[in-house]
Amino acid sequence: MGIRLEDGLWLAASGRSGSHISDPYDCDVYLADTGDGLVLVDTGVGPAGDAPLSCLRACGFSPADVALILLTHGHADHAGNACHLREATGAPVKAHPACARAVSRGDTAAIALDAALAAGLYPPGYRFRPCPVEPLADGQTFRLGRTEWLAVATPGHCDGHMAYLMRKEGRGYLFAGDSLFLGGRVLLQNIPDCSIPAYAKTADRLLALDFDALLPAHFGVDLSEGKSHIEKAAALFHALAVPPQAGR
Repeated sequence: MGIRLEDGLWLAASGRSGSHISDPYDCDVYLADTGDGLVLVDTGVGPAGDAPLSCLRACGFSPADVALILLTHGHADHAGNACHLREATGAPVKAHPACARAVSRGDTAAIALDAALAAGLYPPGYRFRPCPVEPLADGQTFRLGRTEWLAVATPGHCDGHMAYLMRKEGRGYLFAGDSLFLGGRVLLQNIPDCSIPAYAKTADRLLALDFDALLPAHFGVDLSEGKSHIEKAAALFHALAVPPQAGR
């Protein structure tokens, strides 16, 4: 099961803060066809979620067609299923160096899982499986099939957060993770590495990018006027205000 967003792009999993087609705790997991392998952006919560695999099979692909798995950050709703999908596909998992370290080690403090469990944000007994993750440098670019990718460090929601800009056939797609959402909203949490000043810098950095589609990890997508949402957030930050909280 999945939702086709446009040719070569699917919402492969989505929890209760999105389209609710998979585990309630999943973030939005995107599947992109590059013409020379598939890319998964984020993985969902796990511990053995097969929604992304079901989606790609329904689209006529096999797990072996996945060439790359990208993590926007290490929070469990984004990275908890990484180990399972890596084992199922054989594809490398890549992320910001700080995220790569934390997920590889299963550092539950660094990914704020200890705090999230204490707050009741995940089911009792939830366990995070460490997963080998390779680091991607801020500003690193790579090509895959008909697509070009740019990794962009986007702290604010947490340290080690990275967004990914994909260019394909003249269009730009920003996989924003939890950096910024529709309506120029943000997602602030009471965790040590959530930072309003860092968020403001991230908004300016994303504003400088050229893209059409904004593909956040929760609360909807915009396939044509994506940059307008970044403009709203940046304008509020420039006025020394804080954008509204996503999901409210």
